[in-house]
Amino acid sequence: VNAAIIRLDELDLSASTQGYGIPLPNKTVDGKKIIIAGKNFEHGFGTHAVSSLIILLDGKTSRFKTFVGLDDEVKGHDS
Repeated sequence: VNAAIIRLDELDLSASTQGYGIPLPNKTVDGKKIIIAGKNFEHGFGTHAVSSLIILLDGKTSRFKTFVGLDDEVKGHDS
């Protein structure tokens, strides 16, 4: 099976909402590189803690896989 990989930053996330700033593909909510536990992430989605992310899969997928973490820029402010 040759499954296509579609990254979150390639999707229309305009229905997403957050309490601070605007949703940013491939950047943190403050517009910086995404770094989690010292690892750089080229692809991703920066958002605020108070947020709602809507992903419409329209029955066209059999698997959804994700990695979620707090960006290193919030050290000292995370809970």
